[in-house]
Amino acid sequence: MSFLDVFLGIRHYSQNQLLISREEIDDLVSQSAIPSLTSSEERLVEKALDERRLGDGRISLAQIDETLRKLEKEKHISVHDREALMKIFVRFFEKKS
Repeated sequence: MSFLDVFLGIRHYSQNQLLISREEIDDLVSQSAIPSLTSSEERLVEKALDERRLGDGRISLAQIDETLRKLEKEKHISVHDREALMKIFVRFFEKKS
């Protein structure tokens, strides 16, 4: 990680892909976990992450971050929602590894 990455708050997430089911995505991306997510934002995030998974159902934290940043850039979710979701996925990946 470069100084510029640290300065800009960019974190480099693992490229290691883990198997994650659609149901696990739905459970992790819920309004109970992130109260500020509306139901339409929740469905949008779930759909985007489900589509980003590879054909075998694998996805990496880097791919999740990339997908969420795209949604944030397009103003579909807030920076705070993206950060909260990434924390949830990091914990999930730590438990699965």
